[in-house]
Amino acid sequence: MAHLAVGLWHVDRYGAAEALDRLRRGIRTLNDSHGTINSASSGYHETITRAYVLLLLEFNERCAAPMPLPERVSRLCKSKLARKDALLNFYSRAALMSEKARAEWVEPDIAPVRLGRLDAAAIEGGCHCGNLHYELLWPQSEDVIAVRNCSCTFCQKHGGAWTSHRDAELEVGIDDTAMVSKYRFGTRTADFYVCSMCGVAPLVACEIDGQLYAVINVRTFKDLPGVTLTSSKSDFDGEVTGDRLSRRQRNWIPRVRITAAR
Repeated sequence: MAHLAVGLWHVDRYGAAEALDRLRRGIRTLNDSHGTINSASSGYHETITRAYVLLLLEFNERCAAPMPLPERVSRLCKSKLARKDALLNFYSRAALMSEKARAEWVEPDIAPVRLGRLDAAAIEGGCHCGNLHYELLWPQSEDVIAVRNCSCTFCQKHGGAWTSHRDAELEVGIDDTAMVSKYRFGTRTADFYVCSMCGVAPLVACEIDGQLYAVINVRTFKDLPGVTLTSSKSDFDGEVTGDRLSRRQRNWIPRVRITAAR
């Protein structure tokens, strides 16, 4: 656990870039003092060090600002990040233990290095043809997904049944951006992502103060890994724009990444 505490202290004090540089030099120096050779097959490991810095940075950002560092370290040591096999959630053993990964940063071959994957259930989904697809990381502590059946005319005509969670994360992939439309109406503050090939709208996204928020249409889930859906009606007619954006900041998924193949 000591390496995690040291890493967290560095990230908290210096930020990710400088922390990585200092940890890299420190680990190599420590290895030299113990007679451990830093080579292609032993000693310092660039990918492992950098991956932990990324995860520790995200962990630190999730902690409340006034939380003392000793309390953060205590929480860290009790988290799934403290497991010896934590990085195998992102890398295959072959990729992680390769000489290339030891010498330089190697992109993960299983999933992006994100803290949410360690304590979340992965829900896959997308449009009917698969052009617009996603992975939703849902907190494992939540075994019920609250679904909001929107009463607006667009959602009524397109089967919009939306969900979100403040601790969820969303990774969206688009195979062909030319075949995805972004539709706005009403206050024109959110984009409905609609696949032009099959007509399905799996998600809605809204950018607020430079950050992307989203909700997901549960009717586009492929399956449900041990969770139950509860449904209720929602009606936001008459809501002023400022209140609407504030509600989205409070309730929508705050960690959203959308990438396109072409």
